[in-house]
Amino acid sequence: MILKEFDVLSIEEIDKIESPGWLVHEIIPARGLVQVFGREGNGKTFLALDLALRIAAGMPWMGNRATQPGKVVYVVGEGVPGVKKRIAAWRTHHKVSREQLKNFWVVPEAVQLGEEPHIQGVVESIERVTGTPYADLIVFDTQARCTAGIDENSAEEMGVVVAALDWLRLRTGSTVLLIHHTPYREERGRGSSVVAGAIDTAIGVRKKEHVLTLSCGKQKDWEEFEKFKVGLLPLGESAVMVELDQSPELAEEVLTPEE
Repeated sequence: MILKEFDVLSIEEIDKIESPGWLVHEIIPARGLVQVFGREGNGKTFLALDLALRIAAGMPWMGNRATQPGKVVYVVGEGVPGVKKRIAAWRTHHKVSREQLKNFWVVPEAVQLGEEPHIQGVVESIERVTGTPYADLIVFDTQARCTAGIDENSAEEMGVVVAALDWLRLRTGSTVLLIHHTPYREERGRGSSVVAGAIDTAIGVRKKEHVLTLSCGKQKDWEEFEKFKVGLLPLGESAVMVELDQSPELAEEVLTPEE
């Protein structure tokens, strides 16, 4: 039997451990496990894509929130044509060229998080295309599509998924972001609490008319950010996330009803 060796840290070595920092300042931690949750049709993919594209392009997020520019891999488990339209609308609105998104890639099929060949295969695929297995953000859209055949209410089965995600984060050095549906009238993602317990950051999304309300469901090791609203501006065949006070012209186009 080949035994696994483990690091055993002294108190001095523990004191030298550095904070991983932020992908999006005080919102998305670097090398963390993040879940964006909300009811179906509430704008979760718009949020995840906006975050992913801004990180890949090295743009601040929603005004003055600094991002750590880096390599982003977006796994599209469903609706590839729809994601294509959303990316096109985002590029048009922000006037971003293909060259500016050279650090953004899409996997156009679900990666099954319960299957070892899929987990190792996606890392090898990233390395084959980009030259390195390392990434800064990997998005799985959606968690359900990427856990086909797994009982999301089973602590044992979802524990295997969490272990796979931990391995993926360690192997790639990335933050992993899961998009997940929430049951009606509930304030967290569906399924076993094993995932909820493993998450570093949880972001809830609620949609009313053309306004998305983003709330902090969890910040494991940091102060929770305050709830805030963003607009969803129709553009072409899709829409883009915008700041409500971005400009007088946009403010007129974005509806801001009171909840």
